[in-house]
Amino acid sequence: MSLPAAFADFSGDQRYDEGPIGYRGTPVPAPEAPALPGPRPAEDLEAAVQSLTDTAQTLAALAARLRLG
Repeated sequence: MSLPAAFADFSGDQRYDEGPIGYRGTPVPAPEAPALPGPRPAEDLEAAVQSLTDTAQTLAALAARLRLG
C-alpha cells in the first residue's frame, strides 16, 4: 500500500480526536475529513416504525394460519 505524498515522510502517530502528530510533536498537515450528513432521527424512526409494523402484520398473519392449519 502506498501513501499519498503528503504522508510519505510521516513518522509520528495520531491520537483520538486530534490531527497527526509528527516526530517530536511537530504538527503534520493533513487533509480535512469529508463532512458527514447530519443525523435524521425522525426519518430513521419513521422507517423503523414502518418496518416493525410490517413485521408485526406478517407475524400476525402467520400466527392466524398456524392456528387454522
